[in-house]
Order: sequence, then structure tokens, then C-alpha cells
Amino acid sequence: MAQALMGLARQVERVQRAQAAQEEMLRNLAADVARLARTARPDPPLSWLLAGAQAGGDMAGLAAILDDLVTWVGDVYLFYPDARLAPCWLWHPGAVEELLWLRQYHREAYHPLGRSAAKAAEFHERFLPGVIKRLGKSLDGCDLTLHQPGHKLHRPHPITAPLADYRHRIATEWATQQIPDPAPAELNDAKAHTRSTQQQHSPS
Repeated sequence: MAQALMGLARQVERVQRAQAAQEEMLRNLAADVARLARTARPDPPLSWLLAGAQAGGDMAGLAAILDDLVTWVGDVYLFYPDARLAPCWLWHPGAVEELLWLRQYHREAYHPLGRSAAKAAEFHERFLPGVIKRLGKSLDGCDLTLHQPGHKLHRPHPITAPLADYRHRIATEWATQQIPDPAPAELNDAKAHTRSTQQQHSPS
């Protein structure tokens, strides 16, 4: 009887150890699944042109975006042939926007949990050449001195869409499926906008 009880006790102990091992394995599996769920979610797309308005005073968040982008530009982008940046590139929000989405796609193409040869090929064959070409054209010949007050690229005030003040009139007319005839005030403002744009883009 004593031997039978000892044998039963050992068997119960083995079952308990096996159960504990299974429970540990399940905990580890649950932790792995949670980790994968967190890391597999794609990063929400970032927009530098909207970041200022969305930051709500979070200067640290904006600085972190540029820290990551500047590091990537030096580590990756500038190693490609014809990838050149004028010293004033940070003063061109459109250039920052282009590089920011390109950096995000590069991260997605090479992320350990989502990388693929197809994404890498698309980055190299499609997206990278387009950004290099556009930035080469838009930044060619630019210099930081042109962003000083009194020069054509100085923009101290927020940019607004041309004739934005008339948007409500356009909306009202469009609600009745009509495109309104330009009013005299609108024509005058359009001419003033054209003159201002020509002055901004003329040699300083």
C-alpha cells in the first residue's frame, strides 16, 4: 500500500510539473502574440505639413520626427547616386514631406515582421527615383540665403490657398450645381495674387 501511494504521489507530481510547463508555455505564447500584434501594426502615416497643427505644442514630438528623418537621410538616402540635398532642405516643408513618407516606406519594406522583396523592389524602382528627381529639381540652385527676409523664399506668414476668402460663395453656388461667374472683387484679388507670386519667384 505504501509503495502504491508513493507511486501515485510521483505520478501526480509529474502531472503537476507537466501542467505547470504547459501553463508557462501558454503564457509565453500569449506574450509573443501580444508583442507581434503591437509591432505588426503599421505605423500611422506621418505628414510634416500637418504635424505642426496636430502636435498641439508637442515640440518634443516634432523634434523626434526630424531626429529620425535626419538620421535616415544620412544613413540611407544620401548613399544613393544623384541623391543630393541643398543645405536649406529643412527650410522646404515640401522636401521634408517627400523624405518623410519615403523614409516610412523604407521602414515598412525592411521591417522584420513585414519586409518583403516586393516592397524593397518597389522602394528602389518606383519611389526612390521619383523623390530624387523631384527634390533635385525643386532644390537645385537653392541656398539658405534665399530664405532670409526680403528674399523670394522668405515666408514669415502661413500660406493660404488663393482666393480662400471666397470659398463659402463657391460652396453655396456649387450646392445648386452652378459654377459662379467671377465677381469684380475676386478678379482684383486674383490679379493681386498673380503679381505677388511673380515677385516671389523673380530673381532677388
